[in-house]
Amino acid sequence: MLTTYADETGHYADPQRIVVGLAGFLGNSEGWERFGVDWQTVCREEGVVRPFHMTDFAVSREQFTPWKGDEPRRQRLMARLVAAITNANVFPIGAIVPIEDFNSLTEAQRIALRADPYYVAFQEVTHQMAFGGALIAWPPEPISMVYARQREYTTKSMELWEAIKTNNLYGHCMSSFAPGDPKDHTPLEAADLWAYELGRHFEYILPNGKKWRWPFREIVQHALKKGGGHKFFQLCDRDFMLGVLGELEDDRSS
Repeated sequence: MLTTYADETGHYADPQRIVVGLAGFLGNSEGWERFGVDWQTVCREEGVVRPFHMTDFAVSREQFTPWKGDEPRRQRLMARLVAAITNANVFPIGAIVPIEDFNSLTEAQRIALRADPYYVAFQEVTHQMAFGGALIAWPPEPISMVYARQREYTTKSMELWEAIKTNNLYGHCMSSFAPGDPKDHTPLEAADLWAYELGRHFEYILPNGKKWRWPFREIVQHALKKGGGHKFFQLCDRDFMLGVLGELEDDRSS
């Protein structure tokens, strides 16, 4: 049995953000079971109250307030958490949508994309998860897909998921859609970490020419080494979105 877990990064309504996206992992039951044991062990031994939230860890707030400035402790925890992910034999998948590119579309085009760049990322990640699942298991196994619960997105996301299942070449592999919470689904904590790193990379690291963060680099290297035939990442820029709409050629000739 294959299962995917995904979480969002950024929010279209946040004026401080320049990208939004979705990121997660695809794996089999054996890998996820191993991950769960390893992740929970790390959190218990390092004194982390679950669920782990990467945004809290990154700025040393909430339970991580006492960790501020203690780099050896912070680096040890992150190294162990990333190792729990890479040792689980799971495939990272993600998509980023530049808000400026989304806003450059016409109103009609934005409405056709459900008026929020989140759904662009959702569609791409879901497609790649279905495609990846079809490639790594033969005969194809059913894929259960769990997305971090977001009140404003869940209903429309389910409708979009059903449309993808009906119209996508690999839709027959998609067995179920479920909104979930990290307290009930440990792998969503890993998805939260990967989503944060992917968002941070395109929100701050690349625009400012900063050195790649270690967790991001490790997960990317794992993706490149692991392979799978699907795209582990897609930048959903203006051309990509016009392609989704079937309007790329017309746009370029205008």
